[in-house]
Amino acid sequence: MKAKKYVIEPDRIIFYPYIIFKVLSIVFGCLILLPFFYFLFFSFKQASDTDISLSISFIYLAFALLFPLLFYIGSQTKVIFDKESKMVMKQSFFITRRLMSFTDIYAIQYVTGTERTFRLFSNKDKFGKGTVLAGVTNKEKAEFEKNVLPLLANMTAIQENKPAIAPQEQTKIPAITSYTYYKHEGNIFELKQSNKVWSFVLICIGIAVIALGVNKQDSREMMFFGLIPVVVGIGMWLQKKIFDTAASTLTVSYAGIFKQVYPLNTFSQFLIVRRRTNGMYTGTDIRIQFVVNGKTKEANLMSVKKTNHIDALLAETKNILNQSYLKSNQDSPVQAQRQQF
Repeated sequence: MKAKKYVIEPDRIIFYPYIIFKVLSIVFGCLILLPFFYFLFFSFKQASDTDISLSISFIYLAFALLFPLLFYIGSQTKVIFDKESKMVMKQSFFITRRLMSFTDIYAIQYVTGTERTFRLFSNKDKFGKGTVLAGVTNKEKAEFEKNVLPLLANMTAIQENKPAIAPQEQTKIPAITSYTYYKHEGNIFELKQSNKVWSFVLICIGIAVIALGVNKQDSREMMFFGLIPVVVGIGMWLQKKIFDTAASTLTVSYAGIFKQVYPLNTFSQFLIVRRRTNGMYTGTDIRIQFVVNGKTKEANLMSVKKTNHIDALLAETKNILNQSYLKSNQDSPVQAQRQQF
């Protein structure tokens, strides 16, 4: 691994997560300077316009170089593990801010997708996008795990890389009488929806497209494309996820028409999945997995951007599952969640 991606000092370990931007700044700088010198060369051939041409050229250069300059400044972003203050700090654009104390660190994990990075996660945001420490290749990954993770573990007194499958909790899940994420009535637990805002936005967009297409030659096509977000939005708005502890089922329905029923006695595990699109973090899914007749099936309970409520949601869901198993006189198979990256 190139030394510039991280620097190890006696009392600090410094990471440069966006060092690739330095290469990009040089490339963009060259692409900008080449047309500048080309324009400058031809301006001297026309002596009468030399002063005006030079003025225009230098104004162009001053503004154009801001782009690679920002890339270069971004490449100097640092994530600093400071042993003396027991803090993790981030320095970018000449501003230093505290990210978390060593005691707030949840894990340092290898995250794959369109990019391969080691990321730092806090206890407050275990399942979020995390803070990039370094982008690595396969060879660099092995070197990072061998040379850097043990030093970080020794400095911060955390595990080098918490396992993807958390150990089974030995203590019993405490009984919950008041639910935050579910509407509770008798044996029925209905998950409160968190996507109604997006549903409303989709419906409004669809209606706007349909309205614009009225009295136009291509009105049929406009109305068709407008109906798509309206139908999707209504489906999301009327979506329901209901646990029935008496029937021991989870029912997922859309507008009361399309239904999928999962027997709770086939429960396998919870999955926490970080979603990325083109390398960008787009949210975290909380999914519940079942194994029915040897086939694995999943239901997405909720998608969130802020992940600090996931533990509470899982605790309530586990409690509901336990109630179902108690009523059916079965041993509860509820286990700790698994994370997928």
